[in-house]
Amino acid sequence: MSPELPPIEAVVDCKSCLTAGDCKTGYTCQPVGAEKHCLRDCNNDGDCLAGYTCYASGTQKSCLPISYNCVPCSFDSPCQDGQCCDFGTGKCKECRDVCFTCTYDYDCATGLRCFKQWGSSTGFCVEECSETECTDTARFECSDNGKGVDICQPTTEGCGGCSEPTPFPFEGGCVDCRNTDDCGDSEICNTLEHKCVPSTCGDDTIRCEADMKCHQCCTDDDCLRFPEATGVCLEDGTCDGVVPCHGLCTPDFPLCRVVQGVEQCVQCAIDTDCQAINPVCTCVGDPFYSCIDDVGAICQPQGVFCQATCEDAGDCPPTSTGGAMECAMIDGGTTGFCYDPSGDCDGSVYCCAPGKKCFDLILLMNSGMMGSTGGTPMDPSMLQSGSGYCECSVAEDCINGKSCTDMSVLCTVAGLVAGFGDLICPGGVLSPTMPQKMCLDFADLLAGIF
Repeated sequence: MSPELPPIEAVVDCKSCLTAGDCKTGYTCQPVGAEKHCLRDCNNDGDCLAGYTCYASGTQKSCLPISYNCVPCSFDSPCQDGQCCDFGTGKCKECRDVCFTCTYDYDCATGLRCFKQWGSSTGFCVEECSETECTDTARFECSDNGKGVDICQPTTEGCGGCSEPTPFPFEGGCVDCRNTDDCGDSEICNTLEHKCVPSTCGDDTIRCEADMKCHQCCTDDDCLRFPEATGVCLEDGTCDGVVPCHGLCTPDFPLCRVVQGVEQCVQCAIDTDCQAINPVCTCVGDPFYSCIDDVGAICQPQGVFCQATCEDAGDCPPTSTGGAMECAMIDGGTTGFCYDPSGDCDGSVYCCAPGKKCFDLILLMNSGMMGSTGGTPMDPSMLQSGSGYCECSVAEDCINGKSCTDMSVLCTVAGLVAGFGDLICPGGVLSPTMPQKMCLDFADLLAGIF
């Protein structure tokens, strides 16, 4: 028969001590590591606080932290209300609630214990019921966990009636995750959809819980991986001292932003970035970050349609992929414009005919320029931006050798993508906000849009 334990006069588990007089009734002062601490007398784990185990040393049985170490936050430097002491690291952390994953009892909030299925290294927090009934008697039953602790063990698969692939109860239903504690080591919880997503995005960026977007950093600690960083995460999610986009941004594309998980140099972030080019220009934000003018064309300086003039092909820079550009002489003049034989344009380096503008079709269709049609912008993940094509009136306007195509052809293929027809061809007629003719072949059109 287990000996009767004296009543606990005051809770002093793990308090530093020199002699038994430093502890209260029900405790003894014993060595724990290099120092002495007050340890509670016990018969089994049921006599101990969560995170402690009843440990036998000779004839003496005492409640010892499961880590066998009285860390400062266990008593001498206690955690604030609502926080739990991590006996492994010695740091305070957020406590986990009912049905949140756990490894040890000290992971769970006051009044909870960590329940594990047989053979599993992790479990979930459940109520202790030595003095009270289980809150949810339909799904939990109070019983001994085999170590003298009465806990509310689930009577259904999973916890709270939820199981894979949505194992966690939340607001009357079951979800993949409630917060990041429910996800794997390399995941965070998208709390809008309650699904676990990768915590890294690519190109050394991190997904932040605050906005679920990719940044260099979410907290100051994230900047420690950059040797040149000062250790400060700025408000825009970049690390102070780290050169964005590896210093590759140019005056034409001066800003570094994370686009679909990858750092890219972009033209603008806000409207004022574009107004330096032309007062009528505005910035199309995520994921395009491009300047467009009042008709939706790629923005150019006021009164300028092409900056890359030439006398022959040798005056033209290479394309963005390293290909050769050509020089087109217009109306027999001595100065021509550089153009990309593939048909692409940006209105500045890859040029259109004089007086003709360059349009990024994907940007145009998803930027709100079509808003008057009542269409719905398309999902950017379906799109490939950079589909720049020159407008035209006649074949001679297409200095890249492409056909001057009537864009009403789109109305015959619009049904290939859900919602595409209403967006571009309301009522089956090409929207007046869309360029009526453009320099491209039908195959280019399909490749650029679909």
